[in-house]
Amino acid sequence: MKITLVRQRVSYRLTIWGWLTMLSINFLILFLFLRYIATFLVENQPLPTKIMVVDGMMPGYGYDSIVAMVNRESYLYLITTGVDLDYTYNPTEQFNTAEFSYKVLSTKTIENCRLFKAPASRVDRDRTYTAALTLKAWFIQNKIFPGRINVVSFSCHSRRTGILYRKAFRDFAEVGMISVPDNSYDYNQWYKTSKGVRMILSETIGCLYSIIFFHPNGISI
Repeated sequence: MKITLVRQRVSYRLTIWGWLTMLSINFLILFLFLRYIATFLVENQPLPTKIMVVDGMMPGYGYDSIVAMVNRESYLYLITTGVDLDYTYNPTEQFNTAEFSYKVLSTKTIENCRLFKAPASRVDRDRTYTAALTLKAWFIQNKIFPGRINVVSFSCHSRRTGILYRKAFRDFAEVGMISVPDNSYDYNQWYKTSKGVRMILSETIGCLYSIIFFHPNGISI
């Protein structure tokens, strides 16, 4: 029996053209991400319905846009949703985003549309999903069974909001999305501002988590 200490193997390595091809593909992926990720995260896919839901808080111009849409499209129901947040130094004082949006919208001129609120309690995680479940429970409690709803969310959070609301409302109602734009940075050049980088990267990670890892499987509030 012949004993060998070494063995010859065929090894394949990239040539200069192979490296150039790999680099070109990576640069193309990076370019497409920088160019289109913001517009992907900003979801605008409204459905024909008379029920509008405002998720969380908006900047001032956002509420004006919502009121204009409600009056223009003749919505019949406008409902605010949200959770308690620690926005104050007093631990006993609660700040609820649904309550805040309700108070702001109640000062606006809304024509032929009823304004409601469906505030959720404080949660440390899955806030948007909890708000969606609370809204669903509100519909059931008030014996309202909508075939479709439109949810208004702020900027690049709208894609993740749509994913989570659809998970909560599956087999109950179709969910359309309306996004209020963030005027503080350019979606096509988000990487040039610190806020744009923070928002886009955070929402990209959150969106991927919601799609890949978040499967509530009947979790209730």
